[in-house]
Amino acid sequence: MSSTHVTAAGFWNGDKLVLVDAALFVTQLKRAKFGSGEALVVRVEREEDARTYGQLKYFHGYVLEPLVNWTGDHDWRLYLKVMFLPDGKTSLTELSYDEMRAFIEQAEAFARAVCPEAYEKYGREYVA
Repeated sequence: MSSTHVTAAGFWNGDKLVLVDAALFVTQLKRAKFGSGEALVVRVEREEDARTYGQLKYFHGYVLEPLVNWTGDHDWRLYLKVMFLPDGKTSLTELSYDEMRAFIEQAEAFARAVCPEAYEKYGREYVA
């Protein structure tokens, strides 16, 4: 199973989703080599939410995962949320792009200070 994904820019015209470049999208689908009959998920979201999704992937993959793997403690996500979520927010999905950026910066700086060994295998230093 592959983690390949394909994205396409589009807009809602009031009746249907119109792809900006449908031919490119089809070409990308063919290159992804999904199996015939393979189940796929289609996700449609506003452009600003897509940026936030990318931030969530970064947070979970490059901030949270090394910390959990190194310490074995699966509650780090909750700890970081309690420490760094803005007042009145209860979920990462409630954050704007800028709020999420600030949350990630704070959480990553904290995590790297608490457990720098967890991030050594990534071969890069954190730059605030």
